[in-house]
Amino acid sequence: MPENPKSESQVIEFCVEAKEAGMRLDKLLATRLEAQSRSYLKELADSGYVQVDGQVTEAKRKLSAGQRCRCELVPRYRLRPGGESELPDLCVLYEDDDLLVVNKPAGMATHPSGGIRWGTLAQVAQAHVDVQLPSSGGEERPGIVHRLDRFTSGVLVLAKSVPALEGLQDQFRERKVSKLYLALVHGEPRFASDWIEDRLERDPGKPERIRIVSRKALREAEEKGEAAPGREAATFYELAERLGGFALLHCRPRTGRTHQIRVHLSSIDHPLLGEHIYKERRHQGQKLPLGAPACKRHMLHAADLEFLHPRSGESLRFSAELPEDFADLLAFLRGRGKRAKS
Repeated sequence: MPENPKSESQVIEFCVEAKEAGMRLDKLLATRLEAQSRSYLKELADSGYVQVDGQVTEAKRKLSAGQRCRCELVPRYRLRPGGESELPDLCVLYEDDDLLVVNKPAGMATHPSGGIRWGTLAQVAQAHVDVQLPSSGGEERPGIVHRLDRFTSGVLVLAKSVPALEGLQDQFRERKVSKLYLALVHGEPRFASDWIEDRLERDPGKPERIRIVSRKALREAEEKGEAAPGREAATFYELAERLGGFALLHCRPRTGRTHQIRVHLSSIDHPLLGEHIYKERRHQGQKLPLGAPACKRHMLHAADLEFLHPRSGESLRFSAELPEDFADLLAFLRGRGKRAKS
């Protein structure tokens, strides 16, 4: 059951006992404050919320008997480990007591994961509202209902209340949310529109990659009477604009699997411009034309998001403007096409 944790801080003070002399500060904190995770306690120390004899100190410091420790337990979203930069500004499209709708920039992770611990959308949003957002996915995912890949830009909604979190989760689970993505791809699709409905699974040899479930695997599962491997995935695309060997597509995913649009488009030999993970060997000859703006990330943008307000039931639709890199590349390809025709 998701909760809204209290945002107030709590101060804990204690003296180092003789039997604790020589212990590192982080280990002593873990012993004294068993209810708190070690990672959280280390972040407290790194952010300056732990003092020994009135002085902020490092988590690895060894302690002596009689020293006085003071630890302020503040909400995790307020922590800023030493050396980290200020959190960036948030582009807010809409906000009320239940919702926060933002335009996520490319390069910003939705929430902490892997080696990315700072500067995520979850942290920026948490700092923006300055109260603990609800979560059903752990303390590092406050307010998160759905996610966008780190280098995908566009509309994303966060929940500010427990009813909103539960209501939005239900809508995403029941596929009542309408999503429109803009994609710049290599090549021009044969069909003006089509469905891509290949099942997806994680690549066991490369865990960071998602792959199409092979027909052989599907056939073998069917012959054995087993459930089909992988997860159902469906993406509808429309050819919005031909760009002389490239194309602008409108993609409407019916499901929301990790990397779904990227994998599906690559599977029909139309990988995203700037795609690095899902550009296969057969795509290596596909390059940007001479003089094109630098393409430092995959060109996928969550342009529109439509859903029902979880409290009022009102239909809401939000749109995010194209980021500069996407708009510049699109303008270049359009201009190149016009020059070729003249």
